[in-house]
Amino acid sequence: MSIVPDEESKNYLKEASDFYNKQLRGSVAEEYLKNRGLSPETMDFFNLGFVGEPMNDHTQFRGRISIPYITPNGIVSLRFKGIPKDGVLSGAKMLSIPGDLGKPRPYNTNSIITMEPTVYIVEGEP
Repeated sequence: MSIVPDEESKNYLKEASDFYNKQLRGSVAEEYLKNRGLSPETMDFFNLGFVGEPMNDHTQFRGRISIPYITPNGIVSLRFKGIPKDGVLSGAKMLSIPGDLGKPRPYNTNSIITMEPTVYIVEGEP
């Protein structure tokens, strides 16, 4: 089984990613990300989003940050990070779309194909 989704799935992931990115501005997620040191430009570059109003099949991700896995071939996955309230996280730290579990992927693979002299490998998207 391939870890690369078909074109229909990639189009759906792109639509969801863009939908959630539009909800980021002015949200608790934007404030959280700013406090973590991310600029608005960085948030836009990685198309980060906020699930304030979820798409039909994403209700379980309401109130989470959306993190698309962007590759040269499009978006191949979408993960959802919980936002701690008063320093306490309620529920799982990270969630994936059902059916995507067990398919580990590197994040930000676009950085690998640049001419930058250094690539940092870290644990976790944030």
